[in-house]
Amino acid sequence: HCKMTEQTGPPIMEDHKTSSTASSLDRRNDLSYAEFKEKYLLARRPVIITDATAKWKASSWTPQWFKERYPGKIISTDQGEMRMEDFIDAIVKVSDEPGPFLREQPLKDVFPDLVDHVEPTPPYVLPNWLGANYLVPPINKRLNRESHIEVNFCGRRIFPYLHNDDLGVHAFITQHFGEKEFIIYPPDQEQYLYREGTARFSPITDVDKPDLDRYPLFAKAHAIRVVLRPG
Repeated sequence: HCKMTEQTGPPIMEDHKTSSTASSLDRRNDLSYAEFKEKYLLARRPVIITDATAKWKASSWTPQWFKERYPGKIISTDQGEMRMEDFIDAIVKVSDEPGPFLREQPLKDVFPDLVDHVEPTPPYVLPNWLGANYLVPPINKRLNRESHIEVNFCGRRIFPYLHNDDLGVHAFITQHFGEKEFIIYPPDQEQYLYREGTARFSPITDVDKPDLDRYPLFAKAHAIRVVLRPG
């Protein structure tokens, strides 16, 4: 699985207490936008919406499906360029070593023929102001990069950085195969996370085995663990 540590909202540290503001995330279906906005968006409270992508063709995505559909396709991973079939073999291999990671690449660039597999757009991600046309080209380039649907492929791997997402954006994350565990800290816990100024990353690189001699306040941090599963 992939573990991502997010600082942007309320998953449970084995060594830490449950947050006073929330101890788990709601799992909802048939959630109206009005209730989503009031109860979760404006409250800065994450929620798992179990039917948000129920109509997506992406439900057919599996490692084997990609291997058969794109056997000779060359993709860029954090370990260099690889053939898709070799990449899939590497990420499904049972190993204690982290395999290659295809990370945060726009779906329209890597798999343009699959754009219709992630439609219709769930109402919960709208309006998306990142894709607007701004007067300053560098801003356009940076913001528009964030406006696209990104794909992430990896095997058993940990993403250990305690961070805020770039630009402070809200994140809408879907899981199509396997499981992913998130460890998330509510905004009221930031005082214990050693964030410096407007930095995105905390210097704490392992939330399961923190250096409490160096970062003693982290012992007070309250977190929630949550596991996303396919769909």
